[in-house]
This record gives sequence, structure tokens and C-alpha cells, in this order.
Amino acid sequence: MKLPGSKIKTMLAIAIGFGMATFMASCAQQKPVELKKVPLSVERIRFNPKGDLSNVPLNENEGAVTVWSFGCKTDFDFDIVEKTFLTKNDYMVTIKIKSCKVELTAPVTVYLPDDADKQLVEHEDGHVEICRRIYATADRQALIAASQAVGKTYQASGRSVDEACQKAVEDASLTISQTYHDRASMAVNRISEAYDILDRAEPGNAKDLVEKAMNRQIDTRM
Repeated sequence: MKLPGSKIKTMLAIAIGFGMATFMASCAQQKPVELKKVPLSVERIRFNPKGDLSNVPLNENEGAVTVWSFGCKTDFDFDIVEKTFLTKNDYMVTIKIKSCKVELTAPVTVYLPDDADKQLVEHEDGHVEICRRIYATADRQALIAASQAVGKTYQASGRSVDEACQKAVEDASLTISQTYHDRASMAVNRISEAYDILDRAEPGNAKDLVEKAMNRQIDTRM
């Protein structure tokens, strides 16, 4: 980038929630897949570059940083289609996913020094814009992944039926979150890296650089 030390930091996190729904089949009217998308939030924090930086996630030679976290929380309703007592404190269960609720979040935090100039501010805002654009269509990938999980069976073992069910639900949740991570979080990471490279090689207007990075690096599958 044009200004030394103004570097992006990515924090790619999938927040997974496991919901143990009722084992009864009384919720037949529930939609197979429901999605809640919390609006992207941006917090801007100013800091004294000569003061205590222990709460600022800067690496050496960084002057500013943008941190984001794409969260994907799932909650399932399922039936136990089979359970087997294997040995003492060891049960095997097979569950079938009836429905899935997904909640997406995208908190973004921008850390800027008190003396940040316009160029540095605009550069970090470029990273925010990349997050905003990817998150705008991220629900499509989550819906696809959740829809594929509905109707599938998952098997796991545990010291109790509840523990075995929890592990099976965890497998289903990981499948959805990994798909979402690959298509959304990794896209932000890849495009942001391209954006930084372009800024170092061809310093210019941040908005133009964002467009170039998006055009060069965005995954056509999204």
C-alpha cells in the first residue's frame, strides 16, 4: 500500500450454534429453512499510536487495521430415526434433519490512529466496502448449504443419546458453516489481499482499487 504500516488484518471466524430441538414430530408446519441476516455493522475505533496499544490488534509495522468476522449460527429440528445401545455408556444414533434455522452476522471493526490522514481512512473504508459487498449476497450460499442438509441423516455415538445427538447435529452444522466460510469469508480474504497488492503497486483512488480487486478475484460461483 502507499502508506507504510496501514495494513489489513483479517479475522475469519464462523460462529456455530447448536440447537437441540424437540425429538417429537409435532412441528411439521415449520419451514424447512429459515434465515435471519443481521445487518453488517461497522465500529470505528481511534487510538493513540504512541500510547498503550495492548487492545489494538496491530502487527509490527502496521499503522491501521480492519478486522471482520463472518458468523453463521445454526439451529436444527430433527427426528431420531435409529438408536442403538452398543456398550455401557455408548450409544449410536442416526438423526434426520427436518428443518434448519440460520443466523448470519458480520461485525467489522476499523482501528485507526488519531493522526490518520484521508488516504489511510479511505483505504480502510475500502476493506469495509469489500465486506459489505460480499455479505450482501452471502445469504444465498448459507441457504443452499442449509437446504442440502434438510432431509439428510447424520450418525454419531456418545455416552448418552443426548450426547450422540449433539455430535450428529454438530456434524450437520459444520457442513453448513464450512460451505459458508469457503464462499463468503474466504472471498473477503482473497479480495482484500488483492486490494492491498493493487494499492502497493498502483496507489490510487480506493474506490477504483476496490472495483479492480472485485473484478479480478471474486469467485464466479457466488
